[in-house]
Amino acid sequence: MIYGSIDSQDTLRPLLWNETFTLAINKIKAMSEQTPLGTEKIIGDECFINVHTYDTKSESECLFEGHRNTIDMQYIISGGEYIDWALKKDLRENGKYDEDKDFQFFDLPDRKTKSRIHLTNRLLAVFFPNDAHRPQISDGINGKVFKAVVKINVDLIN
Repeated sequence: MIYGSIDSQDTLRPLLWNETFTLAINKIKAMSEQTPLGTEKIIGDECFINVHTYDTKSESECLFEGHRNTIDMQYIISGGEYIDWALKKDLRENGKYDEDKDFQFFDLPDRKTKSRIHLTNRLLAVFFPNDAHRPQISDGINGKVFKAVVKINVDLIN
């Protein structure tokens, strides 16, 4: 996982070696609260960005999720939320893996979060296939999130 500010060269340096990450970062840097909702392809079906909004929830209503073939780059345009992070190997699968959506829910065995980040305006988190993340958790400050999520097929990075 990588976590930091979109405005920090130290955060971006580990990503900018790759053209796909550079394209994605340039797209999200240009976003504002006027950015329309919806999905936009960056590189065909292999890299796209989904701009959406939602109400945050209590921790007990949120589940860990992970992907096998996709990197998630999550960026807050406005609002804020907590996102919990764990290695998938430390979790239990919850339900079947959806191959078409490259999506799997997970349960935390002891229900105790080990790592939590506070994602707010202009902050970004990048989750790799060995990472699981639990987004949408209310931070007690922001009731809504306006967010962009870039999905990058790992084959574009390898």
